[in-house]
Amino acid sequence: MATIDYKQDYLTQRTGDPFADTGAHVIQLMQEKSPEKTILQLIEEATNIYVRNWGGGINAFFLNSKITQPAFLGERKKEESMAYFQRLLSNEEPYEEGYCRILGQKTKLFSTGRDNHILAGSGTFINFHHGYQEGLKVAKEVIIRMFFVPLGAIQLGKNIAVIGSNLEKVEALFVEDIFKANMVEVSHKQAKGVLKSDFTNPANALFEFASKSLNTSKVVIEEDDQVEIHLYHFTNFGASPEVNLYCFSARLFAFYRKAMKINYRSIWQSFVNDFYRNSKNSGAVYNNATNQYELEVKKEKKNFEYQEYRVWFNVIYHKLLRNQSILKNFLYWSSNKYKQQAVFNIWPVVELYQTQLHNMKKTTLDKIRQIADYLIEDEDKIKRRLNRLRLEVSNVYQLKRFLIQTIGDHYQEKQPARPLITLEEFVDDLFPEGTYGLEIKDLLMIALYERLCEKNIPVELEGEDVLEDDRPNFN
Repeated sequence: MATIDYKQDYLTQRTGDPFADTGAHVIQLMQEKSPEKTILQLIEEATNIYVRNWGGGINAFFLNSKITQPAFLGERKKEESMAYFQRLLSNEEPYEEGYCRILGQKTKLFSTGRDNHILAGSGTFINFHHGYQEGLKVAKEVIIRMFFVPLGAIQLGKNIAVIGSNLEKVEALFVEDIFKANMVEVSHKQAKGVLKSDFTNPANALFEFASKSLNTSKVVIEEDDQVEIHLYHFTNFGASPEVNLYCFSARLFAFYRKAMKINYRSIWQSFVNDFYRNSKNSGAVYNNATNQYELEVKKEKKNFEYQEYRVWFNVIYHKLLRNQSILKNFLYWSSNKYKQQAVFNIWPVVELYQTQLHNMKKTTLDKIRQIADYLIEDEDKIKRRLNRLRLEVSNVYQLKRFLIQTIGDHYQEKQPARPLITLEEFVDDLFPEGTYGLEIKDLLMIALYERLCEKNIPVELEGEDVLEDDRPNFN
């Protein structure tokens, strides 16, 4: 029987290709479970799952393969598939010598297409490939790795998700969890196909994966580890194969790791939980005290626990993955808390966000807080100052005029030896070249709302804040 030693060769070493590496992790896990089995026997075990447990339902991975080919019925799928891999392992399939683009090794190269390789294109469209080759040609080890990918992948919405990371131990953790969940369903004879995620959108799923990597004892992530997580959301099925890449960047991971620590976690989670949205429950309102969403329908109250609403669309996760600012969301949230006269402490999280993801200097944030403290010192002037900032400042010029007026007021009231804002602070900290000046207004407003609640100073607000709910109506 033809086989190769998967413990020593290119079946399991890391390549950087997310699909090949996912397949490699699955091979390693199956080998650990059954070390006596050859690679052909592992292929047979996987084939049995695909054919007998999943009914051949791996179309999203392999189009018209031996298993998904409609012309092959029942055990014929397995027989044809095993015969192909036996020929591949014995080099009986046509091949040519060359360098494998995934392994980087000179070896025998075999033809691949959408029937045995994920998103490989086909020979019909030769301009799909580098050098106009008639389809991809890769080492047999790569083709075998691809065959095991379904056991390490998860269905996310209508497409399949493969999770990768620059840190191998993190990537292996995800694949192991998915593989074991797949095997549990197979052993209980509940499996009907690829494991389905509770989530339907990649953003929520990626933050869930990030949380899992931080909270598990299976892997230890050091403080200086630069962790990136990638989610490949794809289908190889039908006439519209596609792949979308979602990246949880190293900077975002570093921010999220700190936000989930004990001194930030509670307020960060309270903030994020307020931004879930679901079109089927569009009137649902988050109750911070119960950590539930509440919805009244026909005078009947319905509550949604975290396990239910965590799969709803969340604009904070959506924006963070796209490197879009969430400062307006902080302001919107703080404004609402102020209107509710609820004491809150969002500033440490805002400070962490601005310093970690927007490179804002700590001295800038300290100065903003100092200005906010001065603005609320005189209760007789708070209303005028706050409403002027809210309603009359809409561009950087007006903001600068407001701050210069504040410096003047401070000088006249206190005759201080040092101004509230020095020229260097005004130029280098508040309005350095290349920055978005109105961020300063948003931060100042957040600091003011928080301080006013903290000191229990109600102010009659005039007009309406021009703030966006910013929670689009997505599922």
